[in-house]
Amino acid sequence: MTTANTFRQGSFAHLARNSMCQSSRLLSIAAVLDGMSRTDAARIGRTDRQTLRDWVHRFNAAGPDSLVDRWAQARLLPHE
Repeated sequence: MTTANTFRQGSFAHLARNSMCQSSRLLSIAAVLDGMSRTDAARIGRTDRQTLRDWVHRFNAAGPDSLVDRWAQARLLPHE
């Protein structure tokens, strides 16, 4: 699995410590970079390999901010 080249492996751990929402996702990606199997890395994030793959694609496309829960950013529309 490849990840964006602009981030070094050490920077993943730094980002994970600074953002609770993203931490398990970043740690899962870092584990793959460190040579852990995708199955074991997915367990870190409490997910499956397919979701881990999706996280890597999101990270590559938009960086660490893309790993924040999208539903947490949803806004309720005012009642009409």
